[in-house]
Amino acid sequence: MSKIQWTDLTKNPIKEKGGGNYCVPISPGCKNCYASRLNSLGTRFGGNGRKFGVRPGGHPEVTLNVEMLKKWARMRKPKKIFVCSMTDLFGEWVPDEMIFEIFDAMADAPKQNFQILTKRPDHMNYIVHQWILSRGGYQLPANIWPGVSAEDQQRLDERLIWLLRTETQTRFLSLEPLLGPIELNSSATCSIMEADTSGYLLDAADLIDWVIIGGESGPDARPMNLTWVTDILDQCREAGIPAFVKQLGSVWAKQNGAKHRKGGDPGEWPPEFRVRMMPLHTWYDATCKPI
Repeated sequence: MSKIQWTDLTKNPIKEKGGGNYCVPISPGCKNCYASRLNSLGTRFGGNGRKFGVRPGGHPEVTLNVEMLKKWARMRKPKKIFVCSMTDLFGEWVPDEMIFEIFDAMADAPKQNFQILTKRPDHMNYIVHQWILSRGGYQLPANIWPGVSAEDQQRLDERLIWLLRTETQTRFLSLEPLLGPIELNSSATCSIMEADTSGYLLDAADLIDWVIIGGESGPDARPMNLTWVTDILDQCREAGIPAFVKQLGSVWAKQNGAKHRKGGDPGEWPPEFRVRMMPLHTWYDATCKPI
């Protein structure tokens, strides 16, 4: 089972040749990346002793664990599977044909729900479109959930527009580590809808199916203002978007004497933050009862 509260399993079929994980930081949210920290600790944690970042010789070669992909279709019990939790599937170092193989394997395992997060949604949008065309479809299978990670308004505005353009049934956001206030229906993200050929105006929030919120953890964690969380939850409630508060972060945990060092135990939170919904769930009130 995964230690990530919003998924059941994490699977990482892409590895650096020779072992370990590889990724390249691209925004402030990457500064204290847990995957980079674990990778730098070496083989005990599945890494190779290196922190993430472009190497002097360029990107390393990566390999694909085909046997892992084959097992997905043989799994009997339905699970939520977070794919490539230790890297970005749509990083420029991952060959397109590898991504196609992963999408084929996910499509061949309809019992499972696959969750994919990226900070590179422009390339995700391109790859998804090409894969759909090559397979004769019109959108991703329902069991593949593409998502975008954004830590502040600037990053959300830059990335969400690509997620909204991606042909899929389920879209989600991971606002972790949350480093500033966020408006889901900002003018930048809504501008795409003004050119919608359907002939009517939609808010960006109308196309978001799930929002995850989380504070940063680790020794150098930055604080998350709880008013940011309250505001996002209010927006989700108003728009009918299921929300999932993952953790309040290490800074909050230390300041409030929480036993869970990441602030990840809802029993230690103020009641209004105890919201843990999945896509298609209806909204809950402050006592976690259905409205």
